[in-house]
Amino acid sequence: MVQASYRLRLLSGLAFFLLPLVHAASLSTGVTFDQVNFTYPGATQLNSGYGQAFLDYSAIPGSGYVNVKTAAGWVVQNMPVFLGTGLPGLSMMFDLGFSGTQTSDFFAQVEYTPTPLFDQSQITAAAQDFGFLGTVDHNEQGDNPQLTAAPPNPAGPNALAFNPAGQTTIPTINTIAPSVQQDTNQCGPAAVANSLAYLKQRYGVPLAQQNVPGIAGNPPNSLVGQIDNAVPRAAGQGVWRADLLDGKLRYLDRPDGPKGLVIMHQGYFDHADGTTINGNETIGNTTSRSAGATVTIDFLMKEIRNGEDVEMDLNFGGNNIRGPGHEIMITGGGFIFGRPYVTFVHDARQTNDDPNNTRGTGLFDGGYGFAWLDDPGGGGAITFNGYVLGANGLAATVRNVITESVPEPGTFLIAAVALAVLCGRRRAPSGCPLR
Repeated sequence: MVQASYRLRLLSGLAFFLLPLVHAASLSTGVTFDQVNFTYPGATQLNSGYGQAFLDYSAIPGSGYVNVKTAAGWVVQNMPVFLGTGLPGLSMMFDLGFSGTQTSDFFAQVEYTPTPLFDQSQITAAAQDFGFLGTVDHNEQGDNPQLTAAPPNPAGPNALAFNPAGQTTIPTINTIAPSVQQDTNQCGPAAVANSLAYLKQRYGVPLAQQNVPGIAGNPPNSLVGQIDNAVPRAAGQGVWRADLLDGKLRYLDRPDGPKGLVIMHQGYFDHADGTTINGNETIGNTTSRSAGATVTIDFLMKEIRNGEDVEMDLNFGGNNIRGPGHEIMITGGGFIFGRPYVTFVHDARQTNDDPNNTRGTGLFDGGYGFAWLDDPGGGGAITFNGYVLGANGLAATVRNVITESVPEPGTFLIAAVALAVLCGRRRAPSGCPLR
């Protein structure tokens, strides 16, 4: 099962290069821009200095790269178009060049090329008038403590340096499913639920619940709702990093939890009292093996290439390792001119003030994201570029990752039979698949 899935992933990646490529062109369709409203509880900032660029793959004629240059500089760098993977598109944040109410039209040079650019002088497209921008609400967090101030405005464009001799790899895209809708501050349990749902879809991992919205066990068939209970997390509350890892292990250790997953973690995990997880962590009969105290590009990319699910925790606290943050599910990654990047899904508008909670996970909500990673080396934290800044204007950093992989084929057939027997013995199938 794993070998067949690997071949499918490889063919999907090859399709990216086999599709017809376009020559450099000014892209007039398929790219849109919004001004970001931060709507965090207690940390609101309307009409911020952040813009958000959206690539709609359905309106772009071929695979390639999009670069955007404005009066603020080279603000969007080599944002990829991965046609043939099933992704609806990607989004990323950038320095808008102004904050507050817009007073004039937004002009941008948008260059669309079959190969990435390594210098902004290669952007030759004429400036286009995108008029007055719309707005997109952004409210995502969930790590304790919570934000008390809106993110600082960008200090300048995301001007990363590229190495023309650096590797550009076939993209690995492991999943195209959107995130489950989330309650306020529910990003941690939701990232876990998204990851397990991916393992079910791709490898047939049996799950007793469905990846549908839920809070603290309600409704009973909600995967994220049951993970809330395992943490535990109350409605509207955030979680500490170590509590999330323990909650995941506690959920997997339940009688109806999937068995046999190979679980690993890397980075910093803390409890409310400041104690941390050091080394392997075991809850009941379920263990997560430590891959080190600092997240590394090598480990992260290896897990992505191997088709494993990856949950990533971001820190908005600047130099404070225990600062507020946000949990996302990594859906893919690779290298462009030697620069590592990831794609991800999340709920960019975590809220329970909308009875239907229908916004936040779609493409034009920011639910499908793209970000550059920058590894300073020497044990320093990897930065997450093309996203909101943290304290003191520093880029968000990667605080930890949790990964899972499937064991040898056949394990889950046994587990599925055992789960069916367990559920068949229950009068109230609240912890079992709906019938």
